[in-house]
Amino acid sequence: MASSTRIVENGIFRRGITDLYSATALKIPRSANGRRQDYSRKAYARMSNTYFAPVGISGYVPEVLQSISAVSREVQLDGGSCGKGHKEIVPVASGGPHLLLKARLG
Repeated sequence: MASSTRIVENGIFRRGITDLYSATALKIPRSANGRRQDYSRKAYARMSNTYFAPVGISGYVPEVLQSISAVSREVQLDGGSCGKGHKEIVPVASGGPHLLLKARLG
């Protein structure tokens, strides 16, 4: 059943996203994030309707999320896509409040 997954709440990392395989391997509850490009492809954990400020950042995701120290009240939403390297592109939405965090821009 689909449900929301709060990755960060009040600046605190709560949990990551999973598909059936990763949740089973990590022995954690599954989130509603398993998606595939079409029926013939493997499902991957993908961000969907994820709300962050539209900016390119890089770094180790758990460290970046744990570095968030402030969140604005203003929110902006945009369309986007989630790709797995050079293969498989799935349309998703993204956006959210401004965040104060430590990461590499790029």
